[in-house]
Amino acid sequence: MAIGKGKAKAVLHDWQTDVLAAAASNAHIEGDDSTADSRAATVRIGNQTQILKKTVAVSGTSDAVDKAGRREELSYQLAQSL
Repeated sequence: MAIGKGKAKAVLHDWQTDVLAAAASNAHIEGDDSTADSRAATVRIGNQTQILKKTVAVSGTSDAVDKAGRREELSYQLAQSL
C-alpha cells in the first residue's frame, strides 16, 4: 500500500480507501447475457492531528565554551529534539 500525502483541514482528518478489481480476462461470446459484477464498498478511515512540543534551554556559558566537536550547544540540542 502506497502512503499518500495530504493536508489536514480539521483535527479529525478522514478519507476513503478503495480496492481495484483484479485483472481478469474480459472476453465474452457475442450474444451472451450480461451480469452485473459485485463491487466492494469504499472504507472510510481517519486519523487525529496532534501538536507535539519539546522545550530546549541552553545557558549562554554552555553555548560559549568549547564543546569538543560541536560549535553551538543550542543547535545541537535543537537537532537532538527533532
